Amino acid sequence: MSLPRTPQPGLAGLALMGCVTLASVWLSAKLPSDPVDERVVGDVRDHECVEPSLPLFHYTSANVALDNILTDGTLKLGAPAGLNDPFESEPHWVNLIDDLPATEPEPEPTMQLFERASDLLRSKCRLACLSTSSANESTSLGAFGDGWMRARMWAEYADNHAGVCLAFDADRLSAAADRLAVAQHLSLHAGPVRYRDRGGPAGDPITLRSSEARADLDRLVDELFPGFVQDLYFRKAWDWSTETEYRFLVHGDVAEAEYVDIRQAVIAVFLGPRFPESRLNDLFARCGALAENRAFLLRWRNGFPSAVPFHGRSMRRVTDWDLPPLPLVGTDRLRPLSEGTDEH
Repeated sequence: MSLPRTPQPGLAGLALMGCVTLASVWLSAKLPSDPVDERVVGDVRDHECVEPSLPLFHYTSANVALDNILTDGTLKLGAPAGLNDPFESEPHWVNLIDDLPATEPEPEPTMQLFERASDLLRSKCRLACLSTSSANESTSLGAFGDGWMRARMWAEYADNHAGVCLAFDADRLSAAADRLAVAQHLSLHAGPVRYRDRGGPAGDPITLRSSEARADLDRLVDELFPGFVQDLYFRKAWDWSTETEYRFLVHGDVAEAEYVDIRQAVIAVFLGPRFPESRLNDLFARCGALAENRAFLLRWRNGFPSAVPFHGRSMRRVTDWDLPPLPLVGTDRLRPLSEGTDEH
């Protein structure tokens, strides 16, 4: 794998360049709409952050970004057990209405039925978590909004500011998730997470009739899951609202992990201020020559972030620019592009 011939400035060199004012760039990417228009009532504060003209963002470590995502050209959809919200990673106990006649013997102990129902609500799901962005006039990267500027996200998910924030064209990523679901015969649920200020995001537990659950629990959970999915995976407590999350969830006979093809969706890479300089060559090897003006180093001045492009010059103003994907070098040899992939 060959490296770009043009020598790239190190992080120290970029730090000496001073503040670079980046002109606004406009993207045509649009976020998919929330698939279910639900109204939350009562004392619940319903909140979602969606900006329909901005990308989706994924914070991760430098190693995961460079050795997995950008090398394989895929984004992992993992099991709920790997999430950091205990409402999602821990079992969700259901209510079981005992509607069996008292004289009828129970074919399965109640506790075992509880455990199986909880497992089915988790084990047949795989999901990827990203962040949305809102328009923010205080940033000079008008096309990207503030999705890359979240200090807490950099600290928690991007290796304490040493990692990476990847920007995705939302339409292309959504189309790739659709292709994954169709190819694997899975159902796809996608949309922004809504945040509520009551303690339990889902309200009352899921209720099942004992007679139906004991007859065929797997079939029952599969049939009812579309009605559960919003409360289980797209509602969170207000504590998490600063993540302005957007999720892709597939449900069905899933593998240990599912992978969505992101080769036509990655449009920019943001590096934390502590990104290891030893890995800069890996970045340019994977992203090709376009990384020179589509990779940005974050710098914090008095608590406010700015992004310095690697070419070291101000970006020219572009008023109508639908950004093409970054050409991830070497990924074409790993697997063919899915049918129907947008090649622009």
